[in-house]
This record gives sequence, C-alpha cells and structure tokens, in this order.
Amino acid sequence: MRRRWPAGAIRFDARRKTNRRPDTFVRSLRQAADSPLRPMISHPHRCLSVHIPKAAGNSINQAFGIGWENHKDLALYRRELPADVFASYFKCTVVRNPWERLLSDYNYQIRKSRPEDSRLLVRDRDGGRRDFAEWAALALSTGDAGEPSTWGGEVSPGIHRFSPQVAWISVDGRVGVDFVARLETIDRDFERIRAKAGLAVRRLPRRNSRLHAHYAWYYDDATRDLVAARYAADVAEFGYRFEESPLRRWWRGWRAPRAADAGPTGEPVPFSGGSDA
Repeated sequence: MRRRWPAGAIRFDARRKTNRRPDTFVRSLRQAADSPLRPMISHPHRCLSVHIPKAAGNSINQAFGIGWENHKDLALYRRELPADVFASYFKCTVVRNPWERLLSDYNYQIRKSRPEDSRLLVRDRDGGRRDFAEWAALALSTGDAGEPSTWGGEVSPGIHRFSPQVAWISVDGRVGVDFVARLETIDRDFERIRAKAGLAVRRLPRRNSRLHAHYAWYYDDATRDLVAARYAADVAEFGYRFEESPLRRWWRGWRAPRAADAGPTGEPVPFSGGSDA
C-alpha cells in the first residue's frame, strides 16, 4: 500500500538529511526539470557560479534554483560564453580549507553509491580499500583524477579534480571571479551573494553534508606536508593553514609516553566537529 502524506506534513529525507514538505520537494524537482536556466548560470540573476569539487557548489546551485552541469573552471566558461556575458555577469565561487577539502573528497569517494570504478583511486590492485594517507599520496602525486567524465568534470587542459582551487577560478594567471565565499563563513558570505544577485531565498540550503571528526585527526605529518606543498597556491591566496585539533593534540600527548605513536590509522576517533559538505 502506498503511503500518503497528509497536507503540510514534514518528511525526513535520510539521504539528504533534511526535513522537507513532500509537496515542496516534488515541486522543486519539477521546477528543476522545467527550468529554462542554463545549469550553473542564472541569466535572470546575471550570475555565474564556479563549482569547485567538494566546496558547497550544490548548495549554491539550489539557492539559485538552477540545475546540475559538470564541474567547469572559469577559463572554460570564458571560452564558451559570449564576451559581453562573461564580462558583465557576477562571477562567484566557494572555497574551503584544502586539508579539509581533500579529506571530504576521500570520504565522498568511499561512500559513492555508483559503480566501483567511479570511486577514484579508492581500491588498490588487490581490491582492498586505501586508507586516507595512502589515497592522498597517490591522488596528489599523480596529479590526475582520470578522465573528467569519470568524476563529473568538463575542464580546461591542465585542470583536474585535485587541482588547487585557485586554478579553478583563474583566467590568464589571475583570479577572475568577483567574489570568493568561504565554506567556513558561508552563511555570512552567502548574504553578499544573495544581495548582489537579488535572490529571494534567505538561507543557504544544506546539501551533501556529513559530520566527521576534525580533519586534523586523519592527518599524519607527511600527509599534512604533502597537502601544504600541493595546495601552496591556495594557502597563499586565501590564507588557509593546518589547524591542529585540540582533541588530537591531547590524544597524542596522552598516548606518547605509553606507546609509539602509530598515527591515526586504527585509533579511536573522537568526534570534534567536521563536515563533508
């Protein structure tokens, strides 16, 4: 028997972890399907959003009521769009701490419900799952995430999923967007996007958000330094730094006199607040 929801009822969507009215949810799907807007570009708002992987792009798109398109860098948008449109539209993006962003991508890859071969670099030759340190070393050393079509990309030459965020939003070697929001201050920064674009929605929707321990817990010194080197441009441009988790610092200090520090693999993970947005 098909379950019927009473008018105005609230349903919990476990997959998206949001409370939605069934009628509103269905209407939003219909609007997305019938939307005359170009995906990730809102012509009525004269706005273009560069969706950097694992940096709240889905939430921004939902706020604009626009649909999905492959991840594209700003330089590719410039080649595709008429010059006057590219020059006059408000261009924005969201960036995040590169250490947390890489961990978020790892968690995303291992949790994909898609075919196994779409889980980028997760499996080793024997079919075992790589831990984060091994995965990060491979992802950042190869500098390649495979064909863009395997990870939802349509990008300029030299851009791939693990490229620095600066590379995604640069044109002719310079950052070309009008506004860079930060995931760490997204509610405040979204107010500026909303005001500039004239959006009716007042709060940014939450999409693909999962909680995990503070990102520092998953890093050993070698992986921390590897990310610092690979994303030096992001560190320089946005001022990000590696933030040690207080719980991680306490745990290492407590454990050191008792045993050799074997790193985070296999250790109990205390929750201290992180997100896979």
